[in-house]
Amino acid sequence: FYFKSEPADTWVALGETLTLSCSTSTEVEKTWSWTLHSSTSDVTGTVLEGSGDTLEYGPADMELNNKFITCSADVFGTQLISRYALIRVSFLEEEFQVEPSDVTAKSGSEHARLECLPPNGNPAPYVTWQKDGEDLDQGNTYVDPLGGLNILNVDESCGGSYTCIANSFQGHDPVTSRAGVLTVSGTTTQASLPVTYDVSFAYSRYRISARMGDSVRVLCGFLGNPAPTFVIKIGSEVVKSSDTAEVSAHGTWANLHSLGGISAVKCEGSNSLGSQTMNIPIDVTGSSKCRWNSGKHPGRRTGYYGVL
Repeated sequence: FYFKSEPADTWVALGETLTLSCSTSTEVEKTWSWTLHSSTSDVTGTVLEGSGDTLEYGPADMELNNKFITCSADVFGTQLISRYALIRVSFLEEEFQVEPSDVTAKSGSEHARLECLPPNGNPAPYVTWQKDGEDLDQGNTYVDPLGGLNILNVDESCGGSYTCIANSFQGHDPVTSRAGVLTVSGTTTQASLPVTYDVSFAYSRYRISARMGDSVRVLCGFLGNPAPTFVIKIGSEVVKSSDTAEVSAHGTWANLHSLGGISAVKCEGSNSLGSQTMNIPIDVTGSSKCRWNSGKHPGRRTGYYGVL
């Protein structure tokens, strides 16, 4: 007999109940058991209370995060062991590490920045911004990897009240910061500038690490006058909105879903005076692992499992 379905890698919200299920190809009565493992090399683990082909385990706490669970089915002395399912516990705290403060900038300035460092969370939250209560997605603004809002070619229309929103890829309610007010004063004249790399990206050592199947947000960051246009690419293909990606109207960010075997994303910024390219490494972890364990009893076999 064999598994028709095995427990899948699963996110569970902090404090909620984890539910996993298994099924086999035989209707013969069998004995089920579920085991919690510290790693894929932990073959003994801790047997969990409960039985049957469905496990309900909770409330989930952070001790469960990055642990593995297997189910096993025993039929007449033959034991089949499932793949190791990775369990991750999601949360989003409510207190920002850094909230926006009030900023004054001169009209015509090349660049103004409002700070924001989002709350801790798992997975790490991504940041969006609102101006005067409306979602902000303009060609002269972008969010850097630290969460700060960068405004290019500042003019009087940029003035207003800005709030930072921390968002979770796992469905937790967004958290909103205090408002920071941008005041634009005076008038200045600025010469045209070619596209340059924004140093705030260098400060953050911008590199993305995720597990296969995760969602991540990719951010572009360049300065220039006129404000540069942006394109995000995987290989030579331009990333466009689809079932596996969401792209901002101005190309300054993209959400990539269900990550597979990619190693980098390319961000290109250009204006009439030149262009720049930024390569963003993406470390996607997860691999296949197969193993047979021999049982202690003659004719008894411990089954196949796989890890992604």
